[in-house]
Parts: sequence; C-alpha cells; structure tokens
Amino acid sequence: MKVFKDKVLQDKFDKDGFVKLQFLDQKTIEKLLILYKEIQPVSYPGFSSTIYNPNIEVKKETSKRISNLLDERIKREFMDFRSLGGNFLCKTSGPESFLQTHQDWTIVDEAVFESITIWMPLIDTSEENGALRVLPGSHKFSQVLRSPTLPGAFNKILNEAYHEMILVPMKAGEAIVFNHALLHASGPNMSGSDRVIAIYGLVPQEAQLFFFHRAPTGKVEKYKIADDFFLTYNNIGSVPEFSEKTDEFEYVWQDWNIGDLKSAISNHDNESINVDLIAEKDSNTSQKNTPEKDINAKSSYSLVNNIKEIIMPIKSFLRVYTPINILREIRSRLVSR
Repeated sequence: MKVFKDKVLQDKFDKDGFVKLQFLDQKTIEKLLILYKEIQPVSYPGFSSTIYNPNIEVKKETSKRISNLLDERIKREFMDFRSLGGNFLCKTSGPESFLQTHQDWTIVDEAVFESITIWMPLIDTSEENGALRVLPGSHKFSQVLRSPTLPGAFNKILNEAYHEMILVPMKAGEAIVFNHALLHASGPNMSGSDRVIAIYGLVPQEAQLFFFHRAPTGKVEKYKIADDFFLTYNNIGSVPEFSEKTDEFEYVWQDWNIGDLKSAISNHDNESINVDLIAEKDSNTSQKNTPEKDINAKSSYSLVNNIKEIIMPIKSFLRVYTPINILREIRSRLVSR
C-alpha cells in the first residue's frame, strides 16, 4: 500500500521500513516546544512520554493542538491517512534514559495495511543525546503479532539486534517516518540536557484498528478499538475498555535467535543491492538504444554487479567484527590465559 505521495520516498520506505525528510519549520518547532513545556513543566527522570499522563482530557487536548500544527504538512506528504494522535517523548540526561530494542504494537491487519509513526526531534539529536536507532528492513523480518501482553519474537536477542542497528542523527525540524513493525531503539542521553521529541501516529483511512491480548488460556483475543485508543488506554496490559471482542484463536509464537537475525539482515542487504541493480538497469535501458548506449548500459550494469561482489563480503565482515565484538574477543583471550 502507498504511504507517501512521492515515489522516491515510497520506494525507500517499502525497502527499509523508514525514511528521513525535512518536515517542520522553525515556527512550528517553537510552538511545539512551548506546548510541551506547558503540559509537562517538570521533566521525569529517564525516558518518559506525555501519553503516560493519567488525565485523558489533557492528552486529548495535547493531541488536538499537535494535530492543528501538523495537519497541512501531513496532507501534503501522505496519502489518505487518519490520525492516531500526537504526544511528546523526553529523555533526561543519564544512563536510565536508554530505550531497549522494540517494535510498536500491531494495530491494523498488516497483511493489507501499514500503521506508521512520524518521529520529530525538536532539538538536534546525536549519539550523545540518544538519537533514534533503526534496523533497516526489519519491518519485514517477522509477521508476529505485537502487544504488551504478547511475547515478542526478538525478546532473546534484543541486545544483539541493538548492535546491528544504524544511528539516525537528525536536525531539529527533520522527521523520521517508520513502520510500526520496524525494530528501533535509542541509546542513553548523556548530553546534560533534555532531548524532546514530538511524535504522531497515522493509519490508512479505510483500516479498522485492533488490539491483541493474550488470554489466561494462552489464546489470543482480538478486539476492535477506536481511533483515540492511545489517548484513553491507561491500564497497559489489560483488555481495553470500550472495545469489542471479535475473535479468539490459538497462536504459534516465534522465538528468534541470533542466526535467524543475521540471515534476515543478509537477505535485506542482498535485496537492497538487487533493487539498486534493477534501478540502474532500468535507467540505462530506458535511454535510446544506440550501440554506444547499449555498451555503456552493459558496462554500468557489470560495474554495479562487480561492486556487489566486493561489498557483500565486506558487509558480512563488518557485521561480525564490530568494535564491541572485537573487545569481547580481546577480553576472552586475556581471561583464558
């Protein structure tokens, strides 16, 4: 399904599960920061979200005001989506602000639709203050259902997944848009200042929202939920109030290991290079087919293919011999002496 009106953004989003783009002007950034300070004048230690506020009316009003600031920008960039609401995230400075590897909950039929988050830093983000980390392509690794009461497929390899991620440093006003199934995390904020983010959720206009809950029997219960679910769901882990149960079924849980993860990453790397090859080939063959251009097209395609053969072993080497793995190996050898 299409998320973006721009084809280049859509193709990258389909492949990697996220895109980064310029999104907010300076006036909007300033208005969002004023709103954040108004509703949360004191920062809570570590990682916090205004969605944790038990006052539902405050959350609804906050979301409405964020929507008013973003509405026109969203209409220009995205296809026909509707809002899940907006809120703020804050990391105070300190090691406790680390946010472990996770995926967001399954709330639509992901065989048909995609639900997304727009993640908008209101200050520049870097490794020092806990910039977002993502694992490209991981939105396609597993089709497992996700919710606060369901075991995650990657629970046993969260640390390993974290070290496979890429850091996405950003300027204030940029946004990263990601699929809810994408594995993401963020390191601790050690900058000495708060890191404040505005986020906003979107779902396709025609998509029904669902919540999945693990019943005491071990079966999975499926509930229809309203669009304001994230603004009204305060008792995380419980069956949502005002929801309608539509199904109950047996479910086979997935339990990934590091080998599964490495294989999925390798497959995504191969897919990425193949997509680039196809794009290169299409670009060349769409030109007028003179003998000279045919030769150039074949040469370009051959060059890219040769680069693929060079890059893939390097990528495999770098994924194994990361700095942390090298340090672990050194420590292991010293201890064994």
